[in-house]
Amino acid sequence: MRDLVLSEIGKLSFRPKKWLGQNFTVDRRIIDYFVSNIERSTEVIEIGTGLGTLTLALAEISKRVITIERDERLCNYLKRKLEKVSNVTLICGDALEYPFNKPWVVGSIPYSISGPLLAKLSTSSTWEKSLLLLQKDFVDRITARPGSKDYGRLSVMVQLCCEIEKGPVWPPNSFWPRPQVLSQHVHLKRLESVPEEFSKFLACLFSQKNKKLRKVARSCGFEWDDDRRVREVEPKEFLRVFERVWKSIDLIGP
Repeated sequence: MRDLVLSEIGKLSFRPKKWLGQNFTVDRRIIDYFVSNIERSTEVIEIGTGLGTLTLALAEISKRVITIERDERLCNYLKRKLEKVSNVTLICGDALEYPFNKPWVVGSIPYSISGPLLAKLSTSSTWEKSLLLLQKDFVDRITARPGSKDYGRLSVMVQLCCEIEKGPVWPPNSFWPRPQVLSQHVHLKRLESVPEEFSKFLACLFSQKNKKLRKVARSCGFEWDDDRRVREVEPKEFLRVFERVWKSIDLIGP
């Protein structure tokens, strides 16, 4: 697969854009893992079409694939490559602006949009399951437990929203260009979406996550009589307090 991908890129005279996080899969096992873990005959949104390798594999097992690619250079190529695949719809644009309104959301996600994407999934109620390939350190963040150094706003949102299962870890040589980090699959099953305002509530609190709740909450515009530090609180406790106070406060923070 590596030779085929590099040959295809060479024919396009294509140079990956670092700011878009473009690292193309050259390990067939990654494609096979996606395909073997997604339900057959369902509708799928794919984030990041790339060269269309996963897209074509998904098309073979899915009722419909909506694939979203941001890079205009690739879009022009993909329009030709995918035009005769009847159950694939290519959208050239920003996946963060597209509604996640199909049962499955899948893709190999650049680090630059991993945070906004997971926040959007957490607040959206129109998808059911997701299989994503993320940087391993990002997977560690969303699965972090209270009190740990990685525990933060996204940990709380994703753990409230979803049932999370870690998948296999992939080495840098599974991609081209080789990233400097490990990658990991993660399975998400939506349980219940969280309110969009909850993200702002958490952002204010976690801007000072090592400080005492009582002091931080006051700086965010409400009272929380608790001597624990922000990073020590369980996800469900944040949601309970949010539901009690959010209508009466004007949050300060990012």
